[in-house]
Amino acid sequence: MSMTANEAAVVILQEEKKPLHSKEIAKRALDRGLVSSNAKDPVTSFAQTLEKNIREDIYNNPKLIFISSSRGRLIGLPSMNGGTSTKVEYANQTQAVTLKLPVEIVERIQLASHAKIANTFEETVILLIKRGLSAVANDVRKGLTTRLNKFEEL
Repeated sequence: MSMTANEAAVVILQEEKKPLHSKEIAKRALDRGLVSSNAKDPVTSFAQTLEKNIREDIYNNPKLIFISSSRGRLIGLPSMNGGTSTKVEYANQTQAVTLKLPVEIVERIQLASHAKIANTFEETVILLIKRGLSAVANDVRKGLTTRLNKFEEL
């Protein structure tokens, strides 16, 4: 029985009924023969595949999520996180934005993404924008107040 990494993880997580570390999932899936590997270190290879699938959200099907706990970052099913995914959505309202950024900024964002400050590259960008916007909130408030005052003068 050969499954994808995510399919095997779902089987393990459904049986355990709780989130687990990626290496715990990997060991159980390999021990049970749900997946096979020719890697030098199959447990680490499988665990890294799971984490990459979630982080990059490209091959993350069936859907798995990261769940923060006192035991560290675990992998779980969306239903194990109160039925919600960690993907950032605002009342199902999203809008695509295309930007041309200097290479050095893109490289910094990629470094932040590799540091795993968020689950996916997209979530990393959103987090950085939010932090940046909160850092300039007072400037935005002043600018808007100035413009409103000018508007009232008309």
